[in-house]
Amino acid sequence: MRIGLVGSGPWACGTHAPALHAHPGIEFVGVWARRADAAQALGGAVFASYAALLDAVDAVAFAVPPAVQAPLAIEAAQAGKHLILEKPIAASLADAEALTHAIEVASVGSMVLLTRRFAPETRKFLAEAAQHHWTAGAATWLSGAALDGPYAASRWRHEQGALFDVGPHVLDLLDEALGAITDVALARRDDASDTRRPTVTPCYSTSSSRRWTVAGAGTPATCTGDCTCSALSRS
Repeated sequence: MRIGLVGSGPWACGTHAPALHAHPGIEFVGVWARRADAAQALGGAVFASYAALLDAVDAVAFAVPPAVQAPLAIEAAQAGKHLILEKPIAASLADAEALTHAIEVASVGSMVLLTRRFAPETRKFLAEAAQHHWTAGAATWLSGAALDGPYAASRWRHEQGALFDVGPHVLDLLDEALGAITDVALARRDDASDTRRPTVTPCYSTSSSRRWTVAGAGTPATCTGDCTCSALSRS
């Protein structure tokens, strides 16, 4: 399979490009990015336009901000290309739904690059969680990524906050461990700390199938590194 990369920032350089080069089952065709000089450092051809990249590949990997990713990914899906998407897949619910619709209509493959799913400790946690029946869950993720390091200058992370940046990892693990999330009971943004602590509680429909409701609240915190904590309540 021929795969092209969109984006040439720190995540493209540190994660996408090395993985695409190393994978034995694909051909890393090249890169299209806003800065051609940065794209050249990733290896492979540098395409002059997005259209030219689409013409040369079977699938596209994205390493760009969510507001940029959604329209480009829709265009790729409509061109029949498979998608490797970053989280969050869009900057708004409307754009996320439009992208989902485009993928379904085009019948192309897609995946969201939720890297925590591939960590050994995460796989162990999910395997253990699957052995029990849970009635509630809570998760906390503390990150100092916006304070220093390669992503500290990321404008969209500062504008959208932790829920858009690391929140998808937390919600994905709760979703996998407890079942599909169907409702948002409460959403709160604490501008002073931009720290969210999602908790999950179950609801029951008339058919007795389990649903889950997500509630979030801001809690001040400081952190110099990345850490995760998950807790589940067993019935």
